[in-house]
Amino acid sequence: MSAMGYTALNIGHTDFTFGDEFILSAPRDFSVPVLSSNLVDNETGAALAPEHMILTYGSFTVGIIGIVAQKYQQAITKFNEGGIHAIGVHDETEKLRQKVAELEGETDVIIALSDTGLEKGVQLAEDVPGIHVIICSGGYDKTRSPIVKNGVYIVEAGSSGECIGKLTLRLDENGRILSGEGSIITLAENVPEGSAVAAIIDSYRKGLKEYADELIVVEQKDPEQGWYYIGAVACAQCHVAQSGQWRGTGHSKAFTALTERSQDLLMATEKCTNFGI
Repeated sequence: MSAMGYTALNIGHTDFTFGDEFILSAPRDFSVPVLSSNLVDNETGAALAPEHMILTYGSFTVGIIGIVAQKYQQAITKFNEGGIHAIGVHDETEKLRQKVAELEGETDVIIALSDTGLEKGVQLAEDVPGIHVIICSGGYDKTRSPIVKNGVYIVEAGSSGECIGKLTLRLDENGRILSGEGSIITLAENVPEGSAVAAIIDSYRKGLKEYADELIVVEQKDPEQGWYYIGAVACAQCHVAQSGQWRGTGHSKAFTALTERSQDLLMATEKCTNFGI
């Protein structure tokens, strides 16, 4: 994210998959500021991360607030088992009201990074006056153009890094928003990859091989326990024609291609490329 030029990262509920220590080390390890206005350490009551940031461009200022939906409390607790903090999630609507009241006099535009899903983002636009932009995550919605509710521009760009969103705002000389337009850019093959980012991803994929034994656990089941996989060679003994046809397709070589590109340990590829899984 640092190589991609991110200004800030809102801590979302799935970011705790690797534990709170990992995500909270992002500013130090990756030079990416993390924000969250309503995540707290339950033992001390202290905020888990900076609640907002203010960016200044000449005489123009932008306030950015991080928020996560309280409905994700159970998921965060489960993801963060073994973490260094017992994490609580305060009510997002009330906390956002507090932060907007705090920033209104200091900023021209207030942006909420909202891990709440799009529906709740729209609700926040109705319930919390003073916000100008809400950028949502926590769902699969893609806003091909911004949703405008109470003058608030609300956007979401899907999930899993398949797309990025672009929102362009036109302001007057006093920093007030006159209009806005947005689009979704799908990161397909026609989008050139950045060499710096590609090198980071390639290094990560190759590094997975060092932990292959931990990532992939092979368990041979006894036939008495029911169906189990005995291998393509064994299958071919009875299904000669089908096996021959399969071996003549590109699909039979799909996993080899992933191995050559150091993508064979990415779990997202398993269901489509592994024979018998």
